[in-house]
This record gives sequence, structure tokens and C-alpha cells, in this order.
Amino acid sequence: MKNLIQPVSSTPLIGALTPQTVKPLSGKQLIGTLETGLRWPRLIHKDQKQMLKTKLESYSMSVTHLLNFLDVSAGGPEHFFERNVLRLPDAKSPALSLGTAVHDALQLAQNLVNQDKFSAAKIIKQFENSLELEGLPKADFARQKSRGKNILHHLFDNLDFRPEKGARAEYAIKGVPCGQAILNGKLDCVGQDESSLLIGDYKTGRPLLSFNAKSGGQAIKAWR
Repeated sequence: MKNLIQPVSSTPLIGALTPQTVKPLSGKQLIGTLETGLRWPRLIHKDQKQMLKTKLESYSMSVTHLLNFLDVSAGGPEHFFERNVLRLPDAKSPALSLGTAVHDALQLAQNLVNQDKFSAAKIIKQFENSLELEGLPKADFARQKSRGKNILHHLFDNLDFRPEKGARAEYAIKGVPCGQAILNGKLDCVGQDESSLLIGDYKTGRPLLSFNAKSGGQAIKAWR
């Protein structure tokens, strides 16, 4: 019987590639890769459908949930299903914790301005208290605390920023149609002048330079 196994030559594409030496990942990098790729086990379809029936009967889709579904760079529908439908736990980055704490501080700032009781000291104290509740490791907490205080001092002292009096913080919206979906959610801040509504959305990351960004994180940020 003839040997049926024949040598296979490399394709022109593979032959044109330049060999490269890949450095092994460090322990911290490996853990990060594993955490990013972890997925919760799935039930068989029949059991899953029955389990979700009552949950979905009262489910309300927020704008954040919709963006999680659409954003395939972060997992798209699978990420939405695990985090927003099943409500499985998700690791929160120090940057997100900073955003939450600054958001709470600016919400207090709006309320204090509306009461004619603006106090930068109270706002910064609110930031510190909110950041403590995030449960960050000691080093991350110290780093984000310093960063957040610098942001707020720059905002209130250097830029002399004050929220518009009369604007409403955490303004709830309900029943907004978007195609076949009905969206609910909250706007960080809503003000009004003589002819228009002014909607504020608090962000602590790097500013978006253009809505026409075409690649990388800037393009995803512009899309969101």
C-alpha cells in the first residue's frame, strides 16, 4: 500500500511572511487576557428560555443596554445578554469607578447650585465618599482619588465652572421609541433656554476631537 501522506508546501502567502519572535506574556498580562475571554456557561436552549421568561416580561431596555448590544468591540449581543439580561457580575475598571464618583460629585454640584448653596469642598467630599464605595485596591484608589480631585479643582477653580441654575440632574426619560424598541434611561443633566433644551453628559476620559473619527478607540467613542 502506497503511503498516501504527501508533503505540503507552504502557500506563497505564508512564504512571504517574515518570522518574528513573540515574547511570552507576563503573569499579569495572562490574567488580563483570561478575564477578558471568560464566558459564563450557558444552559441548554429550552431551560434558558424558560428561566428568562419571567425576567423578560418586566425587562426595560435603557440606552446603555442598547449600546452594549450594538457594540461588538466589547462582545455585542453576548455581552448584553450576560450583563444586562442575566445581570452577571462584571469587573469594573478603576477608570469607570472614577467616572462614577465624578458623576456623583457633579450631580451634587447641580443640586447645590439649584439651592444657592454651592460648595466646592462639599462636592469634593462627595467625590471621595463615592470613590471609597467603589472598593478599589489601595493603590488604584489613591491614584484615582488624586486624579479626580485634580479634575474637579481644575473645573471649579481654573475654569470657574458652575452648573446652570435650574437645570435638572439625573432626568428620567421613559417610553422613547427607537425602531421596534422602547427605550428608558436617565440624562445626566437637562437645562433649558428660551428655545431649546440643553443636555449634558458627563465624561472623564480623553475628549473626543471629532465625530468623524475612523479608527481605534476614538471611532468607537464617536459612535457611542
